[in-house]
Amino acid sequence: ENKITLLFTRRESAKSVAIKTLAEGNRFLDIMITDGNAINWYVKDCQLTEDVADSGTKKGDGSKYTVTFMSETEDSPATISDVIFSSLIYQS
Repeated sequence: ENKITLLFTRRESAKSVAIKTLAEGNRFLDIMITDGNAINWYVKDCQLTEDVADSGTKKGDGSKYTVTFMSETEDSPATISDVIFSSLIYQS
């Protein structure tokens, strides 16, 4: 089981629509992501399991979305090189 949690700052209409689209029909998504250590990962068959919109509790908290994807495949996430990662991202 693999879990990816993403935080998006500033609640906006376009982000809300994109998150709803990801969640429609319990889609299985392949996700490529770079972690805090600059390692690129490929995780297959992920589903959006949670999305939370939060306006914060204090004046300076700001608004944000937290989205969580889960992959329950037996495959471990694969690392991918910067060259492959960049070529796949910029082709779309």
